[in-house]
Amino acid sequence: MEYVITIGEIAKTLLSSIARLIGHLISYNTNIKNLEKELQKLVDKKATEVDPRVDEAERNLEIIAESVIQWQKEVDDINQKGKEFLENDIEVINKCLNGLCPDPKSLYSLSRKAKEMTKKVLGLLQEAAKFDEITHPGPPPKIGSTFITEGIRDFESRESIKNEVWEALKDDKLSMISICGIGGVGKTTMVKQLVQEVERQKLFDEVAMAVVSQTPNIKKIQGDIASCLSLKLDDESELTRAGKLRQRLINCGKPILLILDDVWSELDFEKIGLPSRGERKGHTIMLTSRNKDVCNKMGSEKNFPVDVLTNEEAWDLFGEMAGISIDHHLHHTATEIANECGGLPIAIVNIAKALKNKRRNIWNDALGQLKNSNLQDISGDVFSKIELSYKFLEHEKAKLCFLLCSLFPEDFNIRVEDLVRYGMGLRLFKNVDNVHQARDRVYALIDVLKGSFLLLEGDNKWYDSVKMHDLVRDVAISIGSSDKHWNTIQSDARMKEWREKAGYKNYTAISLVYEKINGHPNDLECPKLELLQLSYDCQSQSLPNNVFEGMKELKVLALALGIPSLPQSLDVLKNLRTLRLVKFKSGQMHTIGALVKLEILEIDTDYLWELPEEIGLLKNLRLLDLRRVINLRYIPPGVLLGLSKLEELYVTDKFMMKWESKDGNKINASLSELETHHITALEITVPKASILPKDSVFRNLIRFKIFIGHKYAYGSLVDRDSVNVLHLEGEANDIKENGIFALLMWKTEVLNLVEVQNLKKVLYELEDYGFPDLKRSSVDECVEQEFLVDALERVPRSQEIRLS
Repeated sequence: MEYVITIGEIAKTLLSSIARLIGHLISYNTNIKNLEKELQKLVDKKATEVDPRVDEAERNLEIIAESVIQWQKEVDDINQKGKEFLENDIEVINKCLNGLCPDPKSLYSLSRKAKEMTKKVLGLLQEAAKFDEITHPGPPPKIGSTFITEGIRDFESRESIKNEVWEALKDDKLSMISICGIGGVGKTTMVKQLVQEVERQKLFDEVAMAVVSQTPNIKKIQGDIASCLSLKLDDESELTRAGKLRQRLINCGKPILLILDDVWSELDFEKIGLPSRGERKGHTIMLTSRNKDVCNKMGSEKNFPVDVLTNEEAWDLFGEMAGISIDHHLHHTATEIANECGGLPIAIVNIAKALKNKRRNIWNDALGQLKNSNLQDISGDVFSKIELSYKFLEHEKAKLCFLLCSLFPEDFNIRVEDLVRYGMGLRLFKNVDNVHQARDRVYALIDVLKGSFLLLEGDNKWYDSVKMHDLVRDVAISIGSSDKHWNTIQSDARMKEWREKAGYKNYTAISLVYEKINGHPNDLECPKLELLQLSYDCQSQSLPNNVFEGMKELKVLALALGIPSLPQSLDVLKNLRTLRLVKFKSGQMHTIGALVKLEILEIDTDYLWELPEEIGLLKNLRLLDLRRVINLRYIPPGVLLGLSKLEELYVTDKFMMKWESKDGNKINASLSELETHHITALEITVPKASILPKDSVFRNLIRFKIFIGHKYAYGSLVDRDSVNVLHLEGEANDIKENGIFALLMWKTEVLNLVEVQNLKKVLYELEDYGFPDLKRSSVDECVEQEFLVDALERVPRSQEIRLS
């Protein structure tokens, strides 16, 4: 084959190459400038749009898309190469005869390279524009990681049982097993240890756990299991949720360990959504229960009874908890008391702690009471033993606080703040002049109760809370009923039985806490009643209008019902001091102005848009909590001003832009109305510092969460309600002029600074005071960060400092 190349074709090719060469030479400056411009766009895109989304997602434990991670790496890589190119290669050209006679070959090469880099930069920018969802939810934390088993004694009598359970979990032929024993013997503790070992050795692919309790809440059980399995269940009917949960378990194709803790009665697996025996396909269900017969009825194929401790183990535990070096005079008595505890760990721990550092005659008296007790109990000898721990409490108010906790549902995270507010309403605390002193008193009493193991630390991350062991709670309910005429009712049957008793009219506290009710209580004639707590699903039925007519001495009222309106008879409660309205489904609250003695008001509703003017008539109000009135748009001017005794104000962050703004023809309240009050606790959000009241409002603050600006630092949003947070944004001069920084910095525990200009203007205050209580700080996009770094170096207690 012959090839014929004409002179014209050769010339055309040469001219094309020459044109490209000349084009690169002529466009050299343009290509360089385009690279600089587009590279800066890319860097800005990453820093201001992609990186913040990725950081927030990581804080939420979400998984970042691999394409996004790769994109970030490529951006960093080309940014580094671009900088080196612009700083080094271009500098070589500029140095050639001071830039007057650059080498054409070098110019061509650099111009071409700049254009190619710009093309890649533009490609990355286009790729970023396509980012929609850059993350997906991460897996839930393993259950075992939430358990604290360090320090738990490994008794020899327990090890053999634990090993047997472990072998049963490995046996594919067993689909349901149970751990049985008396309440407080250590069943749940053993389960926690087993779960950690299961996850460590990867015996099952997934582990899910739910606490059933004495009155099972089907939706809660479904939700707890679904959460462990990363299954989203909306607020649907139980039947729909059960179907989704069952399909998730049947179709997953992986071995799953399902733990149902504290089972009291036979459960309907179909109603919950748990697979039948033939559908489990490698799944294992493990129950814990006080009743072996219940486990057998549910189909447990192997039961593992957990017995009490041996005498030697019980004595070792008793001595450790009592913290004693027993002399020969006390040894015999102590041994008999330990024996009387019957080897039950919860009884041993409680009684040993109660006798710690007591005189010999108190030990003798305790032994006598244990031997001669005729009290009716619910689990063998346990009742009298736990009651003895209660009796040994030195503080009468600690006893009342203990009994107050029994009014809440089983296995419930009891808010410390509820104990404060109920206690204030009942006047449980002597020599207490304000809410903050009452709060301090409650924390002190809780510390006493925890030390006696009558209360446990709660596990809610949003607020400080406590829990009661269910057996301890049963004893507390019994004591409250007999000694204080307090009654906690958890079912319709119990309600009917209770009302048939002639003495029910003498009760001073009633708590109705159960899942569903056939109808509201009515015609309650309780002239001595001081506390009423109603928490159940009422299917949005209204309370009878006359429901409060027979309880005019009521001091504390807590309604968590989802009722559509307040009953008219609310206005007869002239002695009411504490009112909690939770899940309230109405904005109509006009009768509230008649509660002339009201001191504490908490509202939790999605249906209140305007704060009733009648609240301004509550001249004795000390605490107003509107944190969960998320749709609040209007606070009438003068309402806050009229609350002359107000000490604590908590306002939803959704009200941020409303202060002093217009809502139609109405003007919203101003925070300056607080300037005549003695405010000790404040939680507010404002768009800028100029909205804040004078610094006099902040001088007395002990408890606060104050947010200035539109951008929240994520860490602030997950802090517990007891943590003091200061979030600042904007011009430092405005912040300094207001004085809030200087007044609150020494009490601040979490500090967030976001886009603060002239940062050093406020930091000079640190020279004298610093941040003695600071635990965490976050600084985002602030210039002059070096001043803060220098200042925070003088904060030895600061646990976390983040600059970006």
